[in-house]
Amino acid sequence: MKISSFRVAFSLAAIFAAVFSANAQFTKLNAAGSTFAAPIMQRWSEEFSKVNPNIQIIYFAAGSGTGITNFTDGIVDFAASDAAMTDEQIAKVKQGVVLIPFTPGQHRAGLQPAWCRIPEAFARGV
Repeated sequence: MKISSFRVAFSLAAIFAAVFSANAQFTKLNAAGSTFAAPIMQRWSEEFSKVNPNIQIIYFAAGSGTGITNFTDGIVDFAASDAAMTDEQIAKVKQGVVLIPFTPGQHRAGLQPAWCRIPEAFARGV
């Protein structure tokens, strides 16, 4: 299934806007993970902040494993990785997880999507 980058960026923007639009104060979201996904995450963050100046997204390209760990531990608001989280990893996340494949990338010998994980509350618009 082919997913356009624009659709994913728009979907993420809509989710974050719905969550934070009722609150006009400045909000900072921290994210971490995949170094492969870093350029697109940083670009999407910049474009999102242009449209939503009261929301700043900071993405730390720390590696997929670090992103998963930081998200699981509640250190970051969302994360990206080169592979989807396992069921075991997902079970450790108290706030729940929504996995979103958002960009294909070369990972070792095969083609795998990079994944973005966000708390279920963002996906529900709570």
